[in-house]
Amino acid sequence: MTAFSKMTKLRLLKIHNVDLSEGPEYLSNELRFLEWHAYPSKSLPACFCPDELVELYMSCSSIEQLWCGCKISVNLKTINLSNSLYMTNTPDFSRIPNLESLILEGCASLSEVHPSFGRHKKLQFVNLVNCYSLRILPSYLEMESLEVCTLSGCSKLDKFPNIVGNMNCLRELRLDGTAIAELSSSFYCLAGLVLLSMNNCRNLESIPSSISGLKSLKILDVSGCSELKNIPENLGEVESLEEFDASGTSIRQPPASIFLLKNLRVLSFNGCKRIAMNLADQVLPSLSGLCSLEELDLRACNLREGAVPEDIGCLSSLRILNLSRNNFVSLPKSINQLSRLEKLALKDCVMLESLPEVPLKVQKVKLDGCLRLKEIPDPIKLSSLTRSEFKCLNCWELYKHKGQNNMGLNMLEKYLQGSSPRPGFGIVVPGNEIPGWFTYQSKESSIRVQVPSYYLDGDANGWMGFATCVAFSAYGKSPLFCHFKVDGKENYPSPMYIGCNSMQALSDHLWLFYLSFDYLKELKERENEAYSELELSFHSYERGVKVKNCGIRLVNSPYTPSWESPIGHLIVASKEAASSYIDALANSSSYYQWMHDVFFSFRGEHTSNNFTHLYPALVQRGIIQEDRELEYVRVIESSLLRDIKESGLSIIIFARDYACSPWWFDELVKIVGFMKKMKSDTVFPVSTVSYNVEQSKVDAQAESYTIVFDKDEEDFNEDMEKVKRWMDILTEVAISSGSESSKRVNGMDWPVGNRFHGTDMEYVLNFLKVLKERSDLDIDFEFDVIL
Repeated sequence: MTAFSKMTKLRLLKIHNVDLSEGPEYLSNELRFLEWHAYPSKSLPACFCPDELVELYMSCSSIEQLWCGCKISVNLKTINLSNSLYMTNTPDFSRIPNLESLILEGCASLSEVHPSFGRHKKLQFVNLVNCYSLRILPSYLEMESLEVCTLSGCSKLDKFPNIVGNMNCLRELRLDGTAIAELSSSFYCLAGLVLLSMNNCRNLESIPSSISGLKSLKILDVSGCSELKNIPENLGEVESLEEFDASGTSIRQPPASIFLLKNLRVLSFNGCKRIAMNLADQVLPSLSGLCSLEELDLRACNLREGAVPEDIGCLSSLRILNLSRNNFVSLPKSINQLSRLEKLALKDCVMLESLPEVPLKVQKVKLDGCLRLKEIPDPIKLSSLTRSEFKCLNCWELYKHKGQNNMGLNMLEKYLQGSSPRPGFGIVVPGNEIPGWFTYQSKESSIRVQVPSYYLDGDANGWMGFATCVAFSAYGKSPLFCHFKVDGKENYPSPMYIGCNSMQALSDHLWLFYLSFDYLKELKERENEAYSELELSFHSYERGVKVKNCGIRLVNSPYTPSWESPIGHLIVASKEAASSYIDALANSSSYYQWMHDVFFSFRGEHTSNNFTHLYPALVQRGIIQEDRELEYVRVIESSLLRDIKESGLSIIIFARDYACSPWWFDELVKIVGFMKKMKSDTVFPVSTVSYNVEQSKVDAQAESYTIVFDKDEEDFNEDMEKVKRWMDILTEVAISSGSESSKRVNGMDWPVGNRFHGTDMEYVLNFLKVLKERSDLDIDFEFDVIL
């Protein structure tokens, strides 16, 4: 290759993605910068003089040695020969006196470095990562400028050199995965060392007591050193220590001095099973001295009942606590004093039966595989500033103890009862049926809901957000994600997911979560833009997780849980009170052929809580028409009016928050108005029923509507006629019904003012049954099947 022979003044050469069979015979001695990826020759040209060379980058080259013979390169500062698989020798570093950076990572054939390496005065950065054949380093290191030395993955290197002279500049020393069995006592000379990492040094048996001389040490990692049995007691003298990881070691007795390190932020004994067997009185030392500790990992330490000290609540800075795979039955109640705790992991604690109240700011509680767990704490007191999540895969005892499909919903509702705002909450529990509490349900892996912009107006009487439930089976280790689409566009990130990567879910599970509209506003790219439709889809990127069905519910504020008895009325208005009336209509020019037996209207949070089982039952039997897109709309559209007109019977359920939306009154006006139109001069019967509520509360409700109207009149000054129509219609349907038990209309006794303490579905369907028995109504369905 002679092309370069004429380039005698060439100073910069950069070659990438060029496939050549051989390298050049000549390179300019004027070169300052040489970068040649996958250089094809065994060495640089013999005639090349590198006196002017400053930077050399030749990764993935075929070089065996950099150059032949002894060459001087006084200006060279950087050598990068990474992943040069055939390189066996390094140059004489004494002839490269100003070298600062040496990168030989992945030089798998390199077995030793030149002895001059250990005395180099200017080297600052050394990277010999994964030099698998490297066996020998110089016996002594006297490198006063060295700052970072990385020897990780040099699996045949079994000895680290003695430290000689001043090496105070060395800040990081990484010996991970080497065959080193012991460290020289001369380590105390590394006064400036900040990080010492020796993870997976499987031959390491001890750490010299001279380590106490490392007064600047902040991070000590000996994780995976399976033969390491003892830590020097004087490690506690290294007051600067912030992170200590002894995971997977054979340590039997952690030095008590470690638990007095005031600056320690991270402490891990993950997998140190022998600790519990050697603890005096089977209890860990007091933790109260670790005033700065943020992360504590005691996974799989074979800790038994009482091994976790009561003073764990003194860890005022603790954010992450991992006690998974231990054998205690309960935990100290003082855990709820961990005021900054964000994550609590107790996975596979198979003996754990109960969990104390968790701290207010906790965001994640992982309880997967806690087979005997019967109780989890009430989430009602959780912080109103952060999202919280409980994950309970395969918690079968909890499933049996709390009820098959109700425990997750109860937890969710309790969370919603807490102080506002409620940003978000999630829980994963065993189960396979979407609770009826979720108003909209889909048998697919996605669901959409209409969300008019006024739901986001921030009104205290408005809407908080939405709750979702998805039933899934997981037989793999892939996470299940929830993705959002707004008005058909996926312009939201995915803030909600659950990981199934720790274990297989042995049966179906339910994932229930709640997100506030305010939280969605923060995620949205165009924060102030209104939207009308929200779609949620659930999927996994890998096989093994199958979504079976899902449901969603809009949640209003203030939230009242479903188990509290609402104040409300059931109003049933029928246009076909008797056969004579039907005959009259049939013979009249205004006769209308009914397309639906029942138009069912339930408005307000309280009725939604208590009538959700009736609605799908009527839909399933074809008694009413399902139209979820019309459930929440600002105005009454023509299709809704059509349903009202085409229904022979209208059922309107009132709750105390019925008056929170003006259009609900518009709907009532349309229903009653159309019925008046169709009845001609026939008396129009109206039955009013209070359910599970005292009459005094009924009267109070009528008063509450008046208050709402007084408030709304200020907003409807230009449409006072509409407000008057609302007030008139409420008077006409007699919201406060009185105490009479029946009223005779058109020769029939109609129930009025009855109180019923059964379920909503049983009550309404029984009421319809009475209608059928007492009239000649042509209601085409069988009650006994529905009930």
